[in-house]
Amino acid sequence: MPTAHLSPEYVLAPVRLDSDKGPLPGIVLHSPTFTWPFDPDPYVLSGPAELVVRAHQVGLWSILDPFAPVPDADQTWTFRLPNPVRAAALTGPSGVLVIERPPKINAAWWSMAVTQGARCTLLIVACVRFPDAAAGESRAAAAAATLNAALVDGRVVGASIAVEF
Repeated sequence: MPTAHLSPEYVLAPVRLDSDKGPLPGIVLHSPTFTWPFDPDPYVLSGPAELVVRAHQVGLWSILDPFAPVPDADQTWTFRLPNPVRAAALTGPSGVLVIERPPKINAAWWSMAVTQGARCTLLIVACVRFPDAAAGESRAAAAAATLNAALVDGRVVGASIAVEF
């Protein structure tokens, strides 16, 4: 299985998604460019439709509401948590994507993943820059507004995937 390294322009951030079923662990893979993170030689995508086509080719789905139950990936996907001897990684049908900048996985995220049966929600958000919070605004509110804009534009794909501890 081919191995690639996540481009430095991408960030993988663990998040907590509050749903009707309670808190769910999620990971958001995002970049300020309109590229596909799993391309060995990234090029600019033509738009949201090409993002969706790429996602469907590897078993991921268009996401309309990340706080509603997200369907399982149609193909095998795993998020491998980092530890002192190995980097975090996303494994999908096209290979392994090593994430050398370790995401900050805290005990609460870990516990949510265990409670959910070693599952988390993978969200790939194209062409976004999550802003710092403005005066009087929470960081979560600023991030939610940015994510909502991407959802409206069809720039969010993902699925429920396995977590490897």
